[in-house]
Amino acid sequence: MKKLAVALLLASIAIFSICSVSGADADEDEQAIIIDGIHYDTIDGRAIVSGTDEVSPPEHIVIPEFISYEGQSYPVEAINPSAFAVDGIVSISIPKTVNDIGMYSIRSMTLQEITVDPANEYYSSSEGVLYDVFKYILLKYPAAKTDESFYAPRGLIDIDMEAFSENKYVKEIDLPDTVKTINASAFDGCSALEKLNYDGTYNNLPKDVLIVETRAFAGCTSLKELVLNQSLKVINAYAFLSSGLEYVYLPFSISSIEEGAFSGCPLKTIDSDNNTYLSIDNVLYEIRSNTKTLLAYPAGTEAETFIFPSDVNYIGSNAFNGCQHLKTVELNNGLNTITSWAFNRCKSLETVKMSSSIIIVEGLAFYECENLKNIEFGTRTSVLEPFCFSDTGVVDLVIPDTITNVGLGAFSECKNLRTVEFSDSSVFVDQDVFVECFNLESIYIPGSDVTLVPGSFGVGNDSQSATVTLTVNKDLQLPNVLGNDYTTLEIVIIGERPYPYENLIGVAVCIAILVGIIYAVREV
Repeated sequence: MKKLAVALLLASIAIFSICSVSGADADEDEQAIIIDGIHYDTIDGRAIVSGTDEVSPPEHIVIPEFISYEGQSYPVEAINPSAFAVDGIVSISIPKTVNDIGMYSIRSMTLQEITVDPANEYYSSSEGVLYDVFKYILLKYPAAKTDESFYAPRGLIDIDMEAFSENKYVKEIDLPDTVKTINASAFDGCSALEKLNYDGTYNNLPKDVLIVETRAFAGCTSLKELVLNQSLKVINAYAFLSSGLEYVYLPFSISSIEEGAFSGCPLKTIDSDNNTYLSIDNVLYEIRSNTKTLLAYPAGTEAETFIFPSDVNYIGSNAFNGCQHLKTVELNNGLNTITSWAFNRCKSLETVKMSSSIIIVEGLAFYECENLKNIEFGTRTSVLEPFCFSDTGVVDLVIPDTITNVGLGAFSECKNLRTVEFSDSSVFVDQDVFVECFNLESIYIPGSDVTLVPGSFGVGNDSQSATVTLTVNKDLQLPNVLGNDYTTLEIVIIGERPYPYENLIGVAVCIAILVGIIYAVREV
């Protein structure tokens, strides 16, 4: 046993020694170095650009082929993701040794030019724009490059993620027909872009494009019309989010348009030759087997009322996002759910009439509908999901007896809300349902079968406190902390107000007693 213990001790010492040596070697091989304002990590005998000073980076970044540190030379072979994401950088020069440029590594909003050593075997540049060595992929068009027009090289296949993102100068772009993919956020935030393969009448996607990915043209507010090409198969979610599109043409070839693809666009006209995605009265529908989805309502139309067709049984997320003129919506009996974000930012919307079939109002469905004052719940509406009516214009809210669940922040930030009245039926009330409803005066709960949680009626916040009168059934179970640190709840129990001020009868009795006392005194 003693020999075994000694053997184990020696083995432990040996393992510890090996680990210590390995750790020391690793420490020696992994160094953080700063040279000429550029940050490097050294790993396995090579250097990787990790970033630059966040406050005052060099205006002109010149990455060397090699760096020296403590007598050892390291080839600079890679640029880490987000290495150049800070503003203040004007130009970046990349040496022939770099063989790996990480995703999102160049995001500086002040960048005007990228140059690559012609001897680099992996990357290339032309007119300050970064490509792969064969110019098949456009990797980065500098955000502050001031040219108003750009003509891409022939043979280009891919526009990489965020390639043109946030450039506010380029107005006209011409892409070759060889382009097949416009990747996520490729032109996101290009607010000056007016012409894309413009033919004198319309803007066009290159004829071989197969997919337009998420947020590819989001925020392109100057892009007013677009004819989608006959080879296009897929438009991903939010592809044209809040762009300036007023006219769009959908070809027969499209097999998938994801929800929110045209969310927030001021569309007036939607043309379609597609059998699945139909434009009826300029409203875009998706029809598959027995399901008809309202996918996109033209936000720029001047119509003030929309009545759902009887055969629509689903609303796409963000379908009505940003409608400018819509005031009244009537839902049909084919719907049972108002989907998340469906009507968000409909600034003119005043009245919503839910059908008897509506059961669920999903989260953020009417978010920022600041003029929505009249909410007519359906006779079967039972679930109000988180923030579904947040930041709306409701003033006097009556929650009907069909509602069984009021979700987190369901009516938060309703700045005009003054009174809330629950029914006497069973209902669960989550946290912060009325938070930041600073004009809320009273909440009335006549029933006892209501489940409240700590913070259900927190109204104030750290910038503004609130005082609310809460009138409740005497049998209602109240949690210890019903509000929050910035909310004063003045609780009134129904039936326990000091007699005789309960009602007019009490007042009459009081007067009668007083008259009797005065009469008796006079008799004496």
